[in-house]
Amino acid sequence: MGPQILPIVAVIPAWLLVLAVVVIIPQVHFQFLRSTLPNSAVTAIGVTLLILTPMLFPCDHVFYNYGMRGVSLIFFLMRFLEVATFPRSFTSKWTMREYYEFIGVSDNEPIRRFTSKNHQDKLSNTNPWMPKVAQARDRMLGYYLRQAARLLVMLLIMTFTTAYLEKYPFGENSRKMQLLNLLDLKSVLVNIMFGAQLFSSMDLMYTTGTLMIVDLLGAPYTPIFDKPYFSTSLRDFWSNRWNQPIKITIHRICFAPTLALMRKLDPTKDARQTHLMIATLVSFAGSALLHEYACIMLIPHEWIPGEMSIFFMSHGIACVLWERLNLLSSLSISWKRFVGWIMTLFFLLLTSPFFNGPFARSEQFLEFPVPQSMKTSVPTEVVQIIFSYIHPSESLKFRRACKHIHSSLSDKYFASMNLSSFLQNTQQAETCTMQPDALDRLWFSFPEIYQNVYARMKLKSVSSLSWWNIKNGSIPKAIGTLTELVTLDLFRSDLEGPIPVEIGKLVNLASLTICLTKVTGSLPAEIGNLIQLERLSICSCSLTGEIPKTFGQLVNLKLLNLCSNGLSGSIPKEIGNLENLADLNLASNSLSGMLPSSIGKLVSIRHINLNDNMLDSEIPAQLGQLENLHNLQMQRNKFSGPIPKELGNLRNLYELNLASNDLQGPLPREICALSNLHFFSVSGNQLTGEIPAEIGQLNVVHLHLAHNKFQGGIPKEMLGGLRNVRFMSILPNRGVDIMGSLPDGAREGGNGSHGHVWNLLLGDVRRHSYFE
Repeated sequence: MGPQILPIVAVIPAWLLVLAVVVIIPQVHFQFLRSTLPNSAVTAIGVTLLILTPMLFPCDHVFYNYGMRGVSLIFFLMRFLEVATFPRSFTSKWTMREYYEFIGVSDNEPIRRFTSKNHQDKLSNTNPWMPKVAQARDRMLGYYLRQAARLLVMLLIMTFTTAYLEKYPFGENSRKMQLLNLLDLKSVLVNIMFGAQLFSSMDLMYTTGTLMIVDLLGAPYTPIFDKPYFSTSLRDFWSNRWNQPIKITIHRICFAPTLALMRKLDPTKDARQTHLMIATLVSFAGSALLHEYACIMLIPHEWIPGEMSIFFMSHGIACVLWERLNLLSSLSISWKRFVGWIMTLFFLLLTSPFFNGPFARSEQFLEFPVPQSMKTSVPTEVVQIIFSYIHPSESLKFRRACKHIHSSLSDKYFASMNLSSFLQNTQQAETCTMQPDALDRLWFSFPEIYQNVYARMKLKSVSSLSWWNIKNGSIPKAIGTLTELVTLDLFRSDLEGPIPVEIGKLVNLASLTICLTKVTGSLPAEIGNLIQLERLSICSCSLTGEIPKTFGQLVNLKLLNLCSNGLSGSIPKEIGNLENLADLNLASNSLSGMLPSSIGKLVSIRHINLNDNMLDSEIPAQLGQLENLHNLQMQRNKFSGPIPKELGNLRNLYELNLASNDLQGPLPREICALSNLHFFSVSGNQLTGEIPAEIGQLNVVHLHLAHNKFQGGIPKEMLGGLRNVRFMSILPNRGVDIMGSLPDGAREGGNGSHGHVWNLLLGDVRRHSYFE
């Protein structure tokens, strides 16, 4: 809200303030014009009334603050200042119609005749600072059809640029007073889009409003723009093409008086160029002050003093230097226009952040809010019918227009109408796989009421939902209404937020996969209600908290994958209830505490991966009961104590990885009887004693015993066995004497039937600099 001083009345009806600013104050101004007071005094009275009215009578109404306090106040302020530039003998003869015609369009027939007479120009468009006009007699049907087509194009441009700016906002750079980084393509596009939005919205508002006024009054019409994108110089842009009505006003209240004063002070011909330069700079300074004042009144909280001044004064200086240095004079006319066009666009783009900044920071200003008192009186049903034919991605944006439209577009009935318009040819499928369509993707970012309706209309009968690459949104609570779902797969997506507890209502669900997403929060305990679940994979997300004890109710579960999250706490002992579990992956979390002995009840388990956690205490001997176990991975934890000899009962074990723990004691000889073992690693522990001779019986391909405290030599049985080993590391184990264990000739590589074992040992020695 703008500045307020001495509030006389706390709350005043908005319509009364609108009446005061739009009708009463101009009427008072007109009556004073008919008096004997000089124009300067009349202007001072009008300006004082304009400024004091919104300050003395504050109103918290959105429309009043933005419309009356801002736009209308600045508009009338400029008109009142403009009146002061005409002689009293001229303005005192105005009729009320001529006065309001001037206020509305700033360029009526009497003004043009007066200007033509004083400047000794013909009443035509030959005056260099007078823009092209359309007289009433020239505005026929064809003219209005062309205007309508142009306005339609402007509407399309404004719609596209608004959608682009909503998706790619200015960001924090809008708060920095700096030139545009032309190497930053995103910033360049955002500033271009804002300029196009400003151009199209100003053209739409001015043309639709002013054409009605000039038609009622029969006055000439001055277009606000004249193809500014074709400007061949900064002077051409500001003098001939951009915001022509305001340019006329600035010329009258700044340029012409300054030029007249300078010529009076120094009438010599040699000083004319200097006079024009000074008058140009004064005009840009006046425009800078006007826009600074506009920011104070419209968006005071986003106003940075001097931001607008830097923009306009830099353009003023550039205009003066451009004309003074006579740039591009050596080029031909065609090349001069082309290069000038490029240079003009370059400079406008380079300095655009100073102008765009305050408006970009004010979302309310860009959205053009409409007040409650101005809300439509159209029945809710009619509003809903109209907006139901607009795509949901766009129709929901109109809820910001006013409270009436917001309420009309926010109920279940409208959601059904709107979605049915775009789902009328869509049959409810039993399976939705891989690539969701546009509406499917919007389901994750819809308002909740839309999510419920969409789930009921399209997804209620779906049994398999496999959607990948959802770019934004969160898992809807409406997911709980899809009770026919058997498979739910949300993979590799940008979904955020928690997993809704409503997911526990999917009683028929057999497979649940949520992987490679940005889902946060904890695992809902309600998942334990999904007793039909056979596959549960929630991995590579950002989940925290503990594993719910209710997971022990999932007695049909065959796969449990919770890897690569931030889960903490201990593994619940209830996990031992999952007798059908074949694959358990809890790797890459922050789980701590002891591994529950109930894990020995998982009689169907084939794969256990507990890597990269903080599990401690001893490895439970009950693991030896898992006769079907193929893979046991427990590296990079904090397990201590001895390796249970019961692991030797795991006859089907293919991989045993206990590396990087704190295990002590000897290596159990029972493990050496695991004939199916192909990968065996206990490196990075505190194991002691001798390497058992029975280790030569293993059929392993990988054998890693390094970084322990083994002593003694390499058993001869190990040299004579290990027929399949291809990768082996024993060092560093400073208590192990490898060289004393090697037979004669091994230093030269050996040619015996087991020379590959010797070579592996020698390679291990060489890597650790034991061989000289």
